[in-house]
Amino acid sequence: MATPEELTAFLTVATEDGILGRLLYRGAAWSLMRQAGILPDNAPPLGATIETDLAEHGFALLRGAMALRTQTGANELTSKAFERAANAF
Repeated sequence: MATPEELTAFLTVATEDGILGRLLYRGAAWSLMRQAGILPDNAPPLGATIETDLAEHGFALLRGAMALRTQTGANELTSKAFERAANAF
């Protein structure tokens, strides 16, 4: 199990704006641009593995935030991590 310090360090980096090539912003664009679940042919390149990247990032944030909240209680960082996980999903 990770220590509160390790979890805090991870979540601090993982919730920075623009992390992973602006993954959450690309994910929002990907979601808005899809028509019947499919990107149009003229859509900009958002990443060949964006679905997997968003899911992995979201679950990593969720696991980290849950672990930190269990160990230290709710705080601003855990709330931010839960919000970013929700954005990823």
